[in-house]
Amino acid sequence: MRRWIGWAAYLYPTEWRRRYGAEFDALLDDASLQWLDLADVVRGALIMRMTTWNSYWKTGAMAAIAGAVLAAAASFAIREQYVAVATVQLVKRPDAGGAPDRVQFERYLRAAESGVLSRDKLIGLIQDPDLDLYREERQHMPLEAIAEEMYRKHVRVFIYPAPGGLPFRISFSDSDPVRAREVVDRLTASFEAQMTREPGDLVLHVLEQPLTPVTPLYPARGSVAIAGGFAGLTIGLLSVLFWRRTRSYPVLLPAETRAFVYSQVGHGGYSSVSDYIRELIRADEQRKSSAHS
Repeated sequence: MRRWIGWAAYLYPTEWRRRYGAEFDALLDDASLQWLDLADVVRGALIMRMTTWNSYWKTGAMAAIAGAVLAAAASFAIREQYVAVATVQLVKRPDAGGAPDRVQFERYLRAAESGVLSRDKLIGLIQDPDLDLYREERQHMPLEAIAEEMYRKHVRVFIYPAPGGLPFRISFSDSDPVRAREVVDRLTASFEAQMTREPGDLVLHVLEQPLTPVTPLYPARGSVAIAGGFAGLTIGLLSVLFWRRTRSYPVLLPAETRAFVYSQVGHGGYSSVSDYIRELIRADEQRKSSAHS
């Protein structure tokens, strides 16, 4: 604990450490330290930093660093997700007449999609022991709910325009990159089988087989840390501004001067020291006005 508090003491201004550092170290050697003592030291350092305008940027920098570190640490609690993608295309059979009809393409695709991504088919994938999908979720969630979550969050079928056919991508995200690729392989094969069973003039061509993803799509820890830094900087600067707007700083006076002020308050009929100070300020303003006139 002493080491932590010693490091926290470096948050204080250099002038303070130069003047009181030795006494502070001696106090740490003699005291029985607790976590609350560390919190008090950090709080005192922040208060001292926020009492002067020239330390404004220092407080913001410390808050930015703290925000970045906390955000980066929090990102490690988020499970990484790898995304595997296959690109396929619906085209007309060579012996089929007529021009390609995009409406027909989309109708066939949606029909195949409803079969491949039906709840029963997804539950079959989830229960496949070779894939072992959603192991933790299966222990406390019904398979129907897991299949619904898989369909809404992890499986994507999206179309992009191209002449002469209807290309689209099939993607799946998972914490295991190899498993993500295997699921996309299964889904692509299911689409091919579904289109083979569908009567019509369309066939499915696989343009790009899925590859095992190397880097996770999210969380992007660098971006998370940068966002945390900006958030910490904003919160730090706003906190300093709010502190300076609302905090009243006491004036430290020598004992003789303090006794004189209290005697003036008592003999002058003032209700408080603030009233006495305001009267002095008012009198000083009047003297300045008289001097200018």
